[in-house]
Formats: sequence, structure tokens, C-alpha cells
Amino acid sequence: MRNIQKVIFILVSALVLSSGGLGPLKSAEAQTTQLFNVSEVIPGQTQTIDVSQTAVFPLGCQQFFVGILGAGTLGVSLLKSDRAGDPIFMVGIVSSSAGTVPVVRGGVSNGMLSQIITVGPGGGFVWVWSGVAFSPADAPYAYQIRFSLAP
Repeated sequence: MRNIQKVIFILVSALVLSSGGLGPLKSAEAQTTQLFNVSEVIPGQTQTIDVSQTAVFPLGCQQFFVGILGAGTLGVSLLKSDRAGDPIFMVGIVSSSAGTVPVVRGGVSNGMLSQIITVGPGGGFVWVWSGVAFSPADAPYAYQIRFSLAP
């Protein structure tokens, strides 16, 4: 199991490095319409991403790959407050030396989904697939996803 975690960490780290390197970190806020998003988070940092889901479930739902460059308490949250009543979800995993923890949250918009996970020494990675599962309104659907690492 430990070897699998090391291999996955190396693959995610290579993906993070190839997507922008460890130069200046992205700003605390970003906006995306891409289906696959790669970023990193360090202790004391919060990545807030404004998402515009341009197609219906499942084709328009974004995936986030986040390298965790340190240990601490990771918070993963999704906020959709523009319209009440839309089913929202986030599923995925957080893997570190503290273990692999599933992220499974679902709810209704005009609220927040969140989960807190302990990340062990050496960092790890997050994979989250999120979006609006259904809406009587036409796309695009706007929501916000946040990755926060407290030391």
C-alpha cells in the first residue's frame, strides 16, 4: 500500500510540476471552465476557484488534481449560492502518509459542502470531481471550490 501511495504521489507531483512548476504560486483566486484543473496548495494557503460548469452532468463537471506540499489539516469545500434547489456534489480522494480518505459529499445548492482531512508529513494529493448534478436552468452553472491547508 505504501509503494502505491509513493507512486501516486510521484505521478501527481510530476503533473503539478509540468503544469506550472514550483515558481510563483497561483493567486489565491482563479477562475476555470476547464474539465481538468491542476494546482498545488502549501500550509497556510487557500486556493479559491470560481467554476463555470458549461455543460450538464456528467460532461461539464470539473476534476481537480491538487498537490499538497506539506502536512496539516486540509479543508475541501464547494459553495453554490446563486440559485437554490440545484443538487450539487463532490467526490474524490485525499491521499497522504496519514492514509487515503474518500471525499463524498452531496447536497442542495444555496449552501456549502465541506470535508476536513488530516494530511500527514510529506504531503500528498487530492482528486475531486464536482459539479451541479441537475438544474432546471440552462448551463452555465456557477459555483466555487476551495482547498485550504492549515499547518
